[in-house]
Amino acid sequence: MMRADLTALDQDALAALTNRGLVKRAARLAEEPATRCRADDDGTVTCDFGDGARAVIDSSGLEGARCSCAATGLCRHILAAVLSYRASLPPTAPEASPEGWTPSCVDDEELVRRYGTAVLEAARSRIASGLVAVVLRPDPSCPAVGANAAAVELPSTTVRFLVPGDLGAAHTDVDAAARAEQITVAVLAWRLADHQDPSSRRVELSLGGVASAATRTDDLTGIARIVLSDGVRQSAGTLTQRLAAARARLDRAGLRWAVAVADDLSDQLSAYATGHSGYSRGITAELLAESHARAQAAGALGAAAVLGSGVAASTPMRRVRLVGLGARVSRSDDDGSSVEGPVTVTTDIFLGDVDSAVVVALRTRTHQPSEDAPHSTAGNRAGGVRIGDLARGSLVTESASRSVARMLSLANSRVAKTTVTTPPQIWARALPPGLVVSDYSEALEQLAARSFRLVRPRVTAESVRAVEVAEVGPIGYSPGDQLLTADVTDADGHRAQVVARYRPAAPAGLDALATALASGHQMISAVLGRRSGRLLIDPLAVATPDGIVVPDLTEGGDADALMHGAPDPGDELDRALAAAADLMADAAHAGLRHVGGAFPGRVVSACERLHRIGLHRLAADLDALRGPDPGAAWVRAELRLLATIDVR
Repeated sequence: MMRADLTALDQDALAALTNRGLVKRAARLAEEPATRCRADDDGTVTCDFGDGARAVIDSSGLEGARCSCAATGLCRHILAAVLSYRASLPPTAPEASPEGWTPSCVDDEELVRRYGTAVLEAARSRIASGLVAVVLRPDPSCPAVGANAAAVELPSTTVRFLVPGDLGAAHTDVDAAARAEQITVAVLAWRLADHQDPSSRRVELSLGGVASAATRTDDLTGIARIVLSDGVRQSAGTLTQRLAAARARLDRAGLRWAVAVADDLSDQLSAYATGHSGYSRGITAELLAESHARAQAAGALGAAAVLGSGVAASTPMRRVRLVGLGARVSRSDDDGSSVEGPVTVTTDIFLGDVDSAVVVALRTRTHQPSEDAPHSTAGNRAGGVRIGDLARGSLVTESASRSVARMLSLANSRVAKTTVTTPPQIWARALPPGLVVSDYSEALEQLAARSFRLVRPRVTAESVRAVEVAEVGPIGYSPGDQLLTADVTDADGHRAQVVARYRPAAPAGLDALATALASGHQMISAVLGRRSGRLLIDPLAVATPDGIVVPDLTEGGDADALMHGAPDPGDELDRALAAAADLMADAAHAGLRHVGGAFPGRVVSACERLHRIGLHRLAADLDALRGPDPGAAWVRAELRLLATIDVR
C-alpha cells in the first residue's frame, strides 16, 4: 500500500516541522548508496543507513516514528526515511490524500487517543471561556498540502495540517507543552466553522465567551469617566492605585485587550504626572474612547473578539524562523516637547514568521541625554543579536516567546540557540505568500474589510507587509510638511502611494529612503494604510539590488537634498478631522468640568467646518458637548470621529 501521509511530506513540509538545515542533511543521507528503504505490506516503512541507524515509520506516522540513533524527536534518519520512501515511488505515482478530509473529520475518540482526555477538556474549556479563530480552507483545485494546507489562525499561533489525515504532521510554532492543546482547539474550531459556514475559504469565528465579561470592564470605564470629567491634570496623580486594581481584576478575568488598554492608560497618566514627554493628549483621548468602545461592543461581538478573553498572555515558542522586515525608531521627545533628564529611544524591529505567516515585533528601549543628537541604534543588541542584523536578516531561535499582542521576547540566557544570517534576496526567497502584497487592489479591499480598530484584537504590526513594486514614479519632498511621497505601481498597473514623514529620531531616514527607492525594482516592507480609496505605504525597509536598506537605522544624510515640490496629500476633510481631534483631546486633557472660556466657540467653529464638508452626524455629536450630558456626548463624538478617520 502507498503511504499517502508520507507522499505529502515534501522538503518544505519537513522543514516546517523541523528546520531546513536538518532537511538538507537528511536529503544527503537519503541519497547515500548505503541507505536502504523498504515498505511492508501493512505500509510500515523501514530504512537502514550506513552508520548503523534504523528508522521505522509505522501507521502512526511521524508522531510515532522510531529511530535507533541517540537523537530525540524527528532526527535526520527519520526525515531521510521519508525522502527515501518518496524517491522509491514511481514518477507517475499520484499525490494521494484522503478524499474530502478536513480537520473536522478528526473525532473526539482520536483526539483522546492521541492527546488524552485532559487535553480535550482543556481545549473545550478554552473555547468556552472565549476565543477568536480564523479557519483557512485549502484551494479545492490543488492538493491540500504545503502552502495550500488546511490552517487555523489562533491568537497564539497558526496550526497548519500539512498532511491530510495525519495529526502527527500538524505544524505549530509553540513549544511541545502547548502543541497538543493548540491542535485540539484548531480541530474543534474547524468543526464549528463547518457548522457556521461550510463553503467559504476563510471563516472568522468568535468562539464561546464569558457572558459576564463585559461587566468586568466597569471599573475601567468608570476610571475613564473620572479622567474625562476631571481632566488629566487633576486625575494623573490620584488614580494610580485604582487603575492598578482594575488592571489586576481584568488580568484575573483573562481579558487581554482590556488589560492592554489599562496598561497604556496607566503609562499615559504616569508620563503626565512625572513630566515625561511620552504623554500625548491624542493617545490619551483615544484610550478613554477605547475603554468605552470595547465595553459596549463586547455584548454584540463577543468577549473573545473584543476583550481578548481566553487568550494566553504569553506563549513559549519552539524553533521558530523569522525574517527581518525593518525597524521603526522613535524618541520620547519626537513631538518637539522639551524634557528634563534622559530621552527614551524605542526601536521596534519587525519580523515575519515564515511558518505562521504573521508579523511579530521585538521592542528595545535605551536612554540618552536629551542634549545629544539622535544616532542609529543598529549596533545595539536585543537578545544578544545586533538590531541591524535582526531588522534585515534571517533569525532561527529556540529562545523566543510571543505575547498575545505578537510582541516577541528573546531570552538572553539562551543566546547559543539563536542564530542570525543575512542572505541576499531573503524576502523573495523566504517570505510566505500571506506576508507579501503583489496586488494593491486586493490589499486595499482587505484593509477596507477590517472592523473598527478600537474593537479589533490589539495586535502589533497587523498592517505590516512586504510589498512588491514593479515601477517607482517621481520621488518628491515637501520641505514645509517634511514629507516624502512617491507613486508606485504593481505588476497589473494598480497604483499606490509611498508616504513617509520626517521624524527627529531618524534624521537620515528620508534621504536613505529616497536613494533606495531610486535604485529600481524592489520590495518595500511597510505599514499599510488607506485614504480616499488609495493604498498608502509607510516604509520600514527597502530590498534593493545591493541589499536591504532600513532607513531608521541609517546614519548621516540630509533630507533637504531631496527634490522639492511633492504635494501635501492632506485636504479640507483631513484638516477638519484633525481640528476636531485636537478639540476632543484638549477637552479630555482639561476635563469637561473645567473647560470654558473659548471652548464653546471652538465647538461651534468645528461644527460649522464639519457641516460644510457634509459630516452632519459627527457635527451634531460634537455640538452635544454643549448639552446637559457632555460626558456621554464626548464618548459618542470621539468614537464617531475615530471611526470616520479609520475609514478615511
